[in-house]
Amino acid sequence: QLWISILMPQTSSGMEVETQGGINGGEEIKRLEEKVKSDPDNYENYVALVQALRKALKTGRLRDVRERMADKFPLPESLWMEWINDERLSTNKKNDYTGYMMDLFEKAVEDYISPKIWTAFAEFVAESKSTDYKSEDVYEKAIVEVGSHIPEGHVIWDSYRKYLSRTGADVCRIRNLYRKELSVPTAKMPETMSAYVTWERSTSKKPPDDKILKVYASAKQQLDKRASYEEKLTALGQTAPGMISPAKMQVWLDYLDFEMKNSKKKDYSRVKLTYERAIAEGFLSERLWKRYLAFIRAKLNDTDMLCEVYSRATRNCVWSSDLWIGHLRTLEMAKMTTEWNEVSQAAMKSTALPNEELIKVQLEVCDFWRRRLGIGGTEMDIADEKAAPLRMTFDCVSELLNSLPEAKAIQHDLYYRVLGYWADIEMRCFGNVEQSRIQWENLLKKNLQDLRVWRAFISQEKYLGSVEDARKLYKRAVIAIPTTHWELETFCGEWMRFERECGTLDSLYEAQRITDKRIEKFREAQTEAYQQQQQSQAYQQQQAQVERAKSAGVGTKRKREAEKQPGTKKMRHIEGSSTHGKAANEEKGVGIERKEWYMEEDTEREIDNTAFVLNLSFGTKDEQLKELFSPFGTVKSVRHIRDGKGKSKGYAYVEYEDSRSVDKAVSKLNLSTFNDRLIKVSRSAPPKAKDKTKKGKKGRQDIVTQEFSTAFIKFLPKLDGELRKVEPRMRKLLHKHFSPCGKIKGIRLTHDKKGKLKNFAYIEFESPDSVQGAIKLSGTHLPGTQSKRPLSVLKSCPPSKKKTDFKEGASCHQAIQGFYYAGATSLREAKG
Repeated sequence: QLWISILMPQTSSGMEVETQGGINGGEEIKRLEEKVKSDPDNYENYVALVQALRKALKTGRLRDVRERMADKFPLPESLWMEWINDERLSTNKKNDYTGYMMDLFEKAVEDYISPKIWTAFAEFVAESKSTDYKSEDVYEKAIVEVGSHIPEGHVIWDSYRKYLSRTGADVCRIRNLYRKELSVPTAKMPETMSAYVTWERSTSKKPPDDKILKVYASAKQQLDKRASYEEKLTALGQTAPGMISPAKMQVWLDYLDFEMKNSKKKDYSRVKLTYERAIAEGFLSERLWKRYLAFIRAKLNDTDMLCEVYSRATRNCVWSSDLWIGHLRTLEMAKMTTEWNEVSQAAMKSTALPNEELIKVQLEVCDFWRRRLGIGGTEMDIADEKAAPLRMTFDCVSELLNSLPEAKAIQHDLYYRVLGYWADIEMRCFGNVEQSRIQWENLLKKNLQDLRVWRAFISQEKYLGSVEDARKLYKRAVIAIPTTHWELETFCGEWMRFERECGTLDSLYEAQRITDKRIEKFREAQTEAYQQQQQSQAYQQQQAQVERAKSAGVGTKRKREAEKQPGTKKMRHIEGSSTHGKAANEEKGVGIERKEWYMEEDTEREIDNTAFVLNLSFGTKDEQLKELFSPFGTVKSVRHIRDGKGKSKGYAYVEYEDSRSVDKAVSKLNLSTFNDRLIKVSRSAPPKAKDKTKKGKKGRQDIVTQEFSTAFIKFLPKLDGELRKVEPRMRKLLHKHFSPCGKIKGIRLTHDKKGKLKNFAYIEFESPDSVQGAIKLSGTHLPGTQSKRPLSVLKSCPPSKKKTDFKEGASCHQAIQGFYYAGATSLREAKG
């Protein structure tokens, strides 16, 4: 009666009238049902259909659609509570109503963490007086699951206390429940403490127990530590169902890191609870699911929990091939064959997976059948009937691969991964040479330029002892590969070596004749590309000079010459240099009193007390700079550098009274955002004197020596966070990883305009030998980071100022440099 009195006014327009929706409502329901059938993986279609049926009061059909939706997707708290309330209000109840409701509650509490659903579950059990469930057991389980929920955990505690009071429980039992609740940090701790004090005085007429006061103080301290995270999460709010904004995602990640650091004695219950809270809000975030799964695998090592979380993850992020593959591997590791079959079939039928991602899942199925057959080495005694499932899966993958656009398949490297894998299995494991050759030929039809295919096919023929077939493949490859391919010359050398070791003298001369022609065309193509590159660079430089001349305006050179004053110091008056300039500056609003001078000997400015600010917004005013730097010390002056027209050049000098203020400003403001720009703040350095004695080749040799002691590292992993925190961390990781190679002089990192680190760096060593040691670390990963792509380490090679001569007699080093700057992406490619 209470439920009906509360909720009936909202749905009092005829609960049992099935025809309330009318003709338009029926047409809308039919349209939505067709959308659900055509796209069963679309969550929004189900939500729209449920709402339409609920509005039309179609109770029976509404129940069926909700059951199908619950089997397909995990439902959020709002949909479960809506379903439960509708079932309790409906007069068209199931025959076994109590059992049906119990099943609903069991499913609801498994999807996402929800104190409200657990409270409704426990209260329903208490009202129904079911023999299958005990109210106290449900309450105790609910307290374990959601009692530590900081914002809403107090709901289940309050309900349990009321239940004990209503059933006439012992006073000691209620006091113990108070003690348990006050030992857990929740948002309503002060109110609970006040209620306990009132209850204790009215019951025993004694002051509160000291033990309870002690645990309350400890829990309150824990709550205060987490208060900042909870306030940020509340302030950011919810953007859309299942989605989390980037700012809120960062708060959740910081919160999780905090809980990990504060977990004691390998008790990760609060970390798990925080993950469940984040998942309940951002259940469509693939990144959050992956991080949660990695935590369970690394810290909890619970296979059942891992399978359960993977099941929820794949039902939410059905488009993620990584989650499907991880789910299949976990089930295979747990030897859950039945569940593995169900999940693999669900993945194959998923309409949300793009074809290129579905192929990756099907390759995982191939891996499963290969492992199940025990194939790992060179087994060739497997019967055809045992190999049938694996071959059937390869057929399905091949058909799906043929339906993909060729450009997309090459982009994802799917031809080689599928057909090359199939050919290798047929040859190495089944001993079917003809079928293996068919797959290699099919692969060559798709991508003739992939030298991996040619080399693997040739290696197979060498292994079989088919010298003539290998020779034919070499000849086909050299002719088919375009002359612009950077590895053509290397491949020609491989053919020549093969003929010297395995062929006759006639075949050797024939190979030399063909390869010489191809190499000559290859070098001509490289020379032409290099010349085009040089012409393009020269044209760009010429255009840049023209643009600079236009922006500088006419007569700028004469003004500079007129502003030079006689004497030993060269000076230029920037603002207010003449009466006309002063009037112009007054019209533009530029400060007149301040004067800026450039001098070769700057003795007036104290370098130690000055901060240098770079990348300022062009509309920044001196008052804004002074206000920005004032919190760190007394600002004596602000020198904003401007051009002859009074426009800002984007940098300035801020002078303090002491040097400590400079250090504070640099530590707080460097790489921070000011006027929508990422500014750089550093201590101002004195101008370096130019050494005019070093001229010619000697100075160039010093640069070359310095550069050849530098290693170039690319494919750095991405680190989340602000630049001012990420950059020191990346420097520390690089220093730790490469310091065993030799003493490091410096590490150079770069970032883009948005303040994100780029994926490459330069490490300068004291000795060129250290660079060789660093190159050996190519292919490794930075410790403590998660990156699918390994590091690539190369020797930093400076560009040559002289035009490279490709005629006969040119040195090998000149040729490599020319090819490198003609477009090769690495020194290794240039050597090729």
